[in-house]
Amino acid sequence: MGEAHKDQTIDNPRPRRVLLAEDNESNTLLARTVLEMLGCEVVAVGTGRLAVSAVQREPFDIVLMDYHMPEMDGLEATREIRRSEAAAEEGTQTQERRRIPIVAITASAMESERQACLRSGMDDVLVKPFRPDDLRRLLAKWSAP
Repeated sequence: MGEAHKDQTIDNPRPRRVLLAEDNESNTLLARTVLEMLGCEVVAVGTGRLAVSAVQREPFDIVLMDYHMPEMDGLEATREIRRSEAAAEEGTQTQERRRIPIVAITASAMESERQACLRSGMDDVLVKPFRPDDLRRLLAKWSAP
């Protein structure tokens, strides 16, 4: 077996837990496949409400949040996650909890949508369609030290 096939991860210094919030099944399958090739453990949900619930239940290293989803869109889900983080930090004396990076996934490259994502509390924006290298760079950028 060749060196490239020894390990199924690609340029990944450590596994990451990724919450993928995406309502389109094809997009979910594609992103999950690439993320798993990059060595990530992926939890996928189809609504913003489920994303908020997942973040409150278990730890993730990063959230990839679709902009447009049913029930609760990515903007409102992000605002809710940020409110929850702020409330949790109020009761702690130290920085026990860190701010989870949330990256918008959107089909729109419009600057107004990008700004709306950042104003909601998202940290970055990834425009669809994206390539595996785009995801790899994004994960490297937002990896915890």
